[in-house]
Amino acid sequence: MLATMTAPLALAPSAAAGAVLLGWNAPSKTRVGSSFPLRLSIEADQPLRMLSLTIGFDPRCLEVRRVMTGKPADADSKEVPLRGALASSGQLALALTPLAAGTLATIHLRAIGESPASFMQILAVRAVDAVGVEVPVAVPGVVPILILP
Repeated sequence: MLATMTAPLALAPSAAAGAVLLGWNAPSKTRVGSSFPLRLSIEADQPLRMLSLTIGFDPRCLEVRRVMTGKPADADSKEVPLRGALASSGQLALALTPLAAGTLATIHLRAIGESPASFMQILAVRAVDAVGVEVPVAVPGVVPILILP
């Protein structure tokens, strides 16, 4: 069984009241050819109108297969169209209408190359509340993923 790494949802020291908190849940290691989910979680103390983010990864080792909004088993969960050129370049851009708390999106990945230090990380993020005001976002650190042969 492969280990799972969870980046906890906790306020960063610089996060103020009204902040949005993001967190990951992903395996810490996998094997070439294996597919696995990476869940992006959100906590917010107020409803958001929009959250956009760019996620970076190593395209030599990881392939984005699909992205689903919300929890995988929810009836409201739907697939997000991928822009192939962006996803194959090692960046995945998402613009979502998030929940106040819970699973924001599940990114289905496939390990395509061996790596002792592959990764997923949030490169850019922007959140806007229900009245159109930008709110601060506390992001999790880089998620390292060991990809075995």
